[in-house]
Amino acid sequence: MCSEDMELTTSEVVERLRNYDETRCEFTLYCRARMQKRGIDEEIVKQMLFSSKPPLYVKRQLLPLGNLSEERYKLIFSLSGRYSLIIIVAFYHNLLKVVNTIKTSKKLDKLWKRKT
Repeated sequence: MCSEDMELTTSEVVERLRNYDETRCEFTLYCRARMQKRGIDEEIVKQMLFSSKPPLYVKRQLLPLGNLSEERYKLIFSLSGRYSLIIIVAFYHNLLKVVNTIKTSKKLDKLWKRKT
């Protein structure tokens, strides 16, 4: 993981994603439940993560876990002209953990970018 003050650029995140494949990608139970509720297919998420198409937007997030913190990245991909897919991931040595996925409209996507 990176140090507290280091944020990866979009190209650096894409480079890190290339170090993983679908067999080293794991979805949390929370993520699977939310994907089912939201009608998001696991294959679409994997396709976005492992395609050559880079995310439109990358934002680093630190989640406090006791006296440690987990470094996560919010990646926004374009699904179509109208919808985006937000995928929140955590990079581990041998594992890419998908923490959450959200399908949004472009209008909502702009609000998210403004808020964070």
